[in-house]
Amino acid sequence: MNRRRVLSVAVTAIVVAISLATPGFAAASHRLKEPFCKSRVLRDFEAPLRRLPEVREPGGWLPFAPRKISLFAKSESVVIGGDPIEYGFELPGIVTEGRRLDWDVVSRLVRIDRRGRDIEVVKAQRRHVGPIELVYRVELGFKRSPRPGLYRYDISFASGDGTPLGEYRAHYVVVRRDLEIRLRLNATSFRPGDRILAKIENFRASGYGYGLDYWIQRRDGADWEPVSFEELFGHRVRFPRVRRGTGAGMSGPCSASLTVPETMAPGRYRLVKQISWREAPRFLIAELTIRPPA
Repeated sequence: MNRRRVLSVAVTAIVVAISLATPGFAAASHRLKEPFCKSRVLRDFEAPLRRLPEVREPGGWLPFAPRKISLFAKSESVVIGGDPIEYGFELPGIVTEGRRLDWDVVSRLVRIDRRGRDIEVVKAQRRHVGPIELVYRVELGFKRSPRPGLYRYDISFASGDGTPLGEYRAHYVVVRRDLEIRLRLNATSFRPGDRILAKIENFRASGYGYGLDYWIQRRDGADWEPVSFEELFGHRVRFPRVRRGTGAGMSGPCSASLTVPETMAPGRYRLVKQISWREAPRFLIAELTIRPPA
């Protein structure tokens, strides 16, 4: 495809490498060379789009339009179910005020199969664009995407007398909103001297930010009780106030590396991590067992 969306790249670009000064805990993922800590693709959401036939995609200057009128995409090619699929074009009135476009713009959203063949038209919209005002922006498309699947957005322009001016197409994949994001450890059982590695696995189609502190809890009967790292490891564990991120469908690098001390009491524990990105904060949990020395 000649159109590549950059949601995952944009999120990944904000990842900031961090390091911790305390000997028991380090989150400098760029220094952790273990295979477990390598970032990898968990789900390639754009793969179905790359197998579709090429189309003439909208975007940039419109050759039939007055100078400096451009069409732009407002949605990524991977859309979370229920989010909008929209285009727009801005008319710079300071250049074109007083001009009358007299356009009929028709948008259609067509469900397609894996080869790009039409199945059914699921949404349609007709919009008339008349005189240009000083500041004028036209929004096209659909406020709510349909159920998960492959779709083609068709947009056509015609003059008031019906003369075709231009036609464009773009492919989209709509994915489920409820896909998971997990905190994963390199194992579930550890002994003194073992290294605990933790990383975020994001199976969703949107990126997530994280950072701030980890917490640790210990199983006490039927309850999980918070316990300080200082109590477990004999020193303070400092977590820098630096944000990191995991891109859509990606496994992040290790954000934590913890060596189990000889003094850590055997039992059941769990690490807790807060994440947030375009949503309310959420907590991820990974359980582990500390066993006596071999």
